[in-house]
Amino acid sequence: MNKKIINKRHSLWYNKRRPYNLFVDLSNYIKVALRSYILWIEKYIKEDELQEVLKNFNKAMGSQDKNKQDLLDVLKKIYFSFEEASLNFPNSPWYIWWKNENYNDCLIPYNAKEAEKNYRYDINSGIRLYANLIEFISSTWVSYSYVITDKARICQLERIDKNLNRVYAFDDDQAWYIYEGLIAFKNAKRYGVPCNLWEKYLDDMIFTFHEITHCHEFSDKYDAKEYEKKYNRGKELFGKYFLDLWD
Repeated sequence: MNKKIINKRHSLWYNKRRPYNLFVDLSNYIKVALRSYILWIEKYIKEDELQEVLKNFNKAMGSQDKNKQDLLDVLKKIYFSFEEASLNFPNSPWYIWWKNENYNDCLIPYNAKEAEKNYRYDINSGIRLYANLIEFISSTWVSYSYVITDKARICQLERIDKNLNRVYAFDDDQAWYIYEGLIAFKNAKRYGVPCNLWEKYLDDMIFTFHEITHCHEFSDKYDAKEYEKKYNRGKELFGKYFLDLWD
């Protein structure tokens, strides 16, 4: 199918969605992709493919000695963050205390506070790690030879929403999905903002994911250092404010 037609269908379909709880929507999509990715690495990847993936992984991490287990540990850490976010943080220590203990008492125990702090740190660090590795993770679908077949991928997506299979035509499906979601969120009528520069931050995120999905289209319009700073800024903000993408 012509890529322009695919892009148009993707955009038209996404604009029908309600982006007001965007971080949950994105978390559901990303965790399905990550689950397939982890399964492929654990059971189906060929040795030559593994070496190529590890080469790209080490490059993304700024390292030279990361191995298969290191890659799986990173992916599972990221998966945990999006799994928890998609389910509204069911393992939150504060939530568990509130549900099981005397929730009429406003005094939260110190150990529950500390556990919640550590839990939130783990969630946020996983999301920030994903943002830093977005190019590596979203483009790895291109090298899949374990087929997850088209049919299997579509079935996975349909577990979230029957319309999701319409975006399967993209190699970088995660980056595209995030990019279109941010645009829909930006254009939606919203009432709350987490900070004074929120609209500027959204623009910065959109710029970065536009560049990822459009092969760095605007790189020649900026000085190299300025472009790198602007590009990385969008990833940083996405990792920092991901859980604020709701209204």
